[in-house]
Amino acid sequence: RYLRTVIVTAAVYRGFNSELSLLLLTFRHRAGVSPYTSSFDLAETCVFAKQSPGPILCGSFEHSLFRSYGVNLPSSLTTLLPLALEFSSCPPVSVCGTGICFYTQSFSRLQPSVLPYSNFGPLRPGQPTPGSHPFEVSLCLNYRWLRNINRGVLTIDSSNIVNKEIPEEMSQKLRASYYFMSSLLGKYKHVEMYFPGGCTIGERPIDQTLKAYRALGAVVIEEGNRYIVEAEELKGAKIYLDMPSVGATINTMLAAVKAKGKTVIENVAKEPEIVNVATFLNNMGAKIKGAGTNVITITGVDYLHKSFHEVIPDRIEAGTYVIIGALLGENLTIKNLIPSHIESLTSKLIEAGVEMNISEDSITIEKRGKYKAVSIKTLPYPGFPTDLQQPLIPFLTQCHGISTVEETIWENRFQNVYDTNRMGANIIVKDNRIAKIKGVTKLTGKNVTATDLRGGASMLICGLIAEGITTIDNVKYILRGYDDICGKLSKVGAKIELI
Repeated sequence: RYLRTVIVTAAVYRGFNSELSLLLLTFRHRAGVSPYTSSFDLAETCVFAKQSPGPILCGSFEHSLFRSYGVNLPSSLTTLLPLALEFSSCPPVSVCGTGICFYTQSFSRLQPSVLPYSNFGPLRPGQPTPGSHPFEVSLCLNYRWLRNINRGVLTIDSSNIVNKEIPEEMSQKLRASYYFMSSLLGKYKHVEMYFPGGCTIGERPIDQTLKAYRALGAVVIEEGNRYIVEAEELKGAKIYLDMPSVGATINTMLAAVKAKGKTVIENVAKEPEIVNVATFLNNMGAKIKGAGTNVITITGVDYLHKSFHEVIPDRIEAGTYVIIGALLGENLTIKNLIPSHIESLTSKLIEAGVEMNISEDSITIEKRGKYKAVSIKTLPYPGFPTDLQQPLIPFLTQCHGISTVEETIWENRFQNVYDTNRMGANIIVKDNRIAKIKGVTKLTGKNVTATDLRGGASMLICGLIAEGITTIDNVKYILRGYDDICGKLSKVGAKIELI
């Protein structure tokens, strides 16, 4: 069992004429529950704690938490000033296989859907409201996050933002951290930041983003893995991306939205997240046309105002649960998704023999069946997503015949194969590009490692269908990309827990 964490929190009450400070030492024993899936999920089970000048929303849950420790907070207390937080090392996941999933499950809006919005704060004053995302960089830049837990709304307030270098330890934690570069460049015409991190699934250059900056008139100085980007003025330009990169497309949009004149970006990514980002920026006053097509046209504006925006469901999380349903589902319904966003996956599952009922915003797996081998090739959207290639491999081990997976996006995306074979699979990888999966093979529980986010999801699925207990180490990758995955799977019959 895992001692979730030890929290020291200062709550500050501001009355008419006085200020009351309460310091509590709170011990939370939460066995079998994720220590964190994001910083904001922690706020739902304990009082938020992290050094920050900004307030954190204090709702009914926080009041009841204090009462459980014998402290009654004044009803007028609405914010908490966070002080300190320490996480214990992330515990492994234990998965007991051969279970059956049933009933109904909904899921959240996570990366890659939410991540870009968390970095838009620097572009505009005021408070827009999207979803959830690790917020360390926002603390560094002094803008605030307020989350309404009950409504599932996140408010970003950048009224007091400052422009300063984003430290290397922050930028390396998440690939999406480089969206801050474009936001800060668009607002201040100057940004200093280190090379972004992310999963080690291959070379992940940012050359197309830097190419766009230069085309818009910025000077890019590279000092090792540190970048200084500045411009007297950003001016619209015609930019051709050498490949339809999602990150480069979003970054170019962010930098160009306040550039003078018209920017035309060709060979852009067409993913649903691109369309959603463009919609959000347009809601704030931007003038963007063509999102979802090969060419995006942006007419620069001087000012972006506050807005409200609804983030689309995470299609990769949705696809992962659909795959699990195909393997273990008995009348399992996955709700709150957009089926057209994962049509490349569902068409392959149907080709393999999966019986599913697809409605406007849900997919129901009627029953498990005998499946036949299929072949997939990862491609930019609307092709088969590279992020679902690894989660699909456990499914292919249970298909009769030889399935083929061709990876065309990343050169190091078969790291999960080693442990999958240890569990009993028969997979041969050639040139780190093509995998041949021979099925059906019986999988047996082992101690395995999550090498990256989607590879970790693959190992989790293997554990669900394996005989015996599978223990997954290094689960920080999984928890980063799948909100409360253990809780959601447990609710539909899976035997899974953090230990």
